[in-house]
Amino acid sequence: MLLVDAFNDEREMYAEYLRATGFNVRPFDNVESALADAALNSPSVAILRLHPWHGHREVPALIGRIKRHAATRGARVVALGTAMSPDEREASLRAGSDRYVLIPCLPDQLVGTIGDVLASP
Repeated sequence: MLLVDAFNDEREMYAEYLRATGFNVRPFDNVESALADAALNSPSVAILRLHPWHGHREVPALIGRIKRHAATRGARVVALGTAMSPDEREASLRAGSDRYVLIPCLPDQLVGTIGDVLASP
């Protein structure tokens, strides 16, 4: 599982909780490192935290690149965001995100969403 979040505390919290529930998590703080890893490790899920004040415009491009790359084409994408902009949710869904989850999102809610996404066709 790929986890991209620009803020260390959030990234560490989610990564730690997801690992504790049995997921193999590879956390990243930037888009380019995440893409390089995704191309090599073919994640089944990518969790992308949108930060409107910290480059969220990169996220639709990242989703598109994940969905187009042969090694990651089948990855399910969950975008986490605040929907401060009405376009944020729509942009992530148009780009190929399987789910858009509003923050605040407790770690157990995220685990439930991941389970739902993996179980859906």
